[in-house]
Amino acid sequence: MMETPPASPKRHSVLPPIMREADKEFLESIQNYIVSEIEKVGCTEEGPAEEYYIIYKNVFEMIIEHVNVYKNILTTIKQEYDSFIEAIKKGQQTAFFLHGKLKALACEPSTLMYYKKRMVQLEE
Repeated sequence: MMETPPASPKRHSVLPPIMREADKEFLESIQNYIVSEIEKVGCTEEGPAEEYYIIYKNVFEMIIEHVNVYKNILTTIKQEYDSFIEAIKKGQQTAFFLHGKLKALACEPSTLMYYKKRMVQLEE
């Protein structure tokens, strides 16, 4: 007697959407723009460099201008992303300032010690 396999829900294969020729050309132009801009500014390493941020910010703006259906949500996402990046930049600037201030404060005890030694030398 042959067993029948357990019934499973029907699975439909999902085909990728058919891309219009204009969209293909747009994506190629975006990729070319990214490569050429990275070469122009001389970015050699991937990382949080300001140049990368500017390049991809411009690309995001190009995409928002190109699409119609998702323009509002993409604009909102970009605004949130930009404000997050600005908060990070401000935090980095504050950290840099505080690091310098901390170094200066750390030197004060030794500077005071040298002034006291010099005072003793001058008094002799």
